[in-house]
Amino acid sequence: MSKEPFTRDELLNMAQVESNMLQRDFSPADREAVVELLDTITLAHVMAESEYNWRNTRLAVLELAHGDVDQVAQLVQCAQRDFRDVIYWAVLPPTKHSRR
Repeated sequence: MSKEPFTRDELLNMAQVESNMLQRDFSPADREAVVELLDTITLAHVMAESEYNWRNTRLAVLELAHGDVDQVAQLVQCAQRDFRDVIYWAVLPPTKHSRR
């Protein structure tokens, strides 16, 4: 019997982290636009149509955007081409040229 790699609680925790990031990084006026952009990343854009990969991609976009809606739009486009790119960029250590 195989175990799912991530439990429902872990996925719900990721959803809560996403909500916290939206509250922390984006103004109330921008949040709806950001959610609409994030919602254009679908399960079909991620490997194995995995909810974990989908949530991880959304978190990576928010992490990299630093509260900038235009950055969210650009990162969403990148994620739609290859979700692994934004996840990889989000885990890279900051450099002297990065905004992180």
